[in-house]
Amino acid sequence: MTAPGPLAARIGALTGTTVRRLTPVSGGDICDAYRADLDRPAAGHGAGRTVFAKTRPGAPADFFAAEAAGLERLGATGTVAVPGVLAAEPGLLVLTWIEPGAPTPAAAERLGRDLAAL
Repeated sequence: MTAPGPLAARIGALTGTTVRRLTPVSGGDICDAYRADLDRPAAGHGAGRTVFAKTRPGAPADFFAAEAAGLERLGATGTVAVPGVLAAEPGLLVLTWIEPGAPTPAAAERLGRDLAAL
């Protein structure tokens, strides 16, 4: 767990609340990834009290904007479940938190069917 600092302040400003706890998590691949526990649900999003944040210092200005646009396009199809985009700015992407689940054959089959539906 990391103490709230500049990153927590940025996430808080973008979500309209205060970050209580910022914890590094896996899932960022080439980025640093965090679970941010908020004081209250993200403003205007009904997203819950936990969000996922990815950072990448030195990323191109449109790096996270492109990812956010892709997620929004995938989500708009209604075929594949994707996290909601709460904020995207240079160096930071904030998404709704999806609780990790166990990798099961049924989950893999469901994902395969959803991807085929695209």
